[in-house]
Amino acid sequence: MPHRIIIVEPDPIVCIDLEGTLKDTFPDHEVVVASEPATATALLQGAEADTTVFVKASWLIKHDGLDEIIREAAAVGSRIVTLGQVDGLPPSFRGVEVPFTTEMVVQAMSSDAKA
Repeated sequence: MPHRIIIVEPDPIVCIDLEGTLKDTFPDHEVVVASEPATATALLQGAEADTTVFVKASWLIKHDGLDEIIREAAAVGSRIVTLGQVDGLPPSFRGVEVPFTTEMVVQAMSSDAKA
């Protein structure tokens, strides 16, 4: 089963850019997109260790329930990568600044980036 990557990002330009980078760089991985908190919550139900989540950092503090489900995904071993930075996130979460480069995305996906 391929690695699953979930992108949680409302900005369509950032989303298209990140989705394209991930699909080009990791063609064997499943990439899904959630531009709404409710869709993200549904996609994150049952996340496992083979899941990577790219999530807009500011959404973690703005949307009730999203922070909790992201932390649950991290607790079962999912790799969490924030797009941007906010204070108070667990040290195991990795951050990628926007705008990002392919190298930044690859580093966030690398096995040594997972805490």
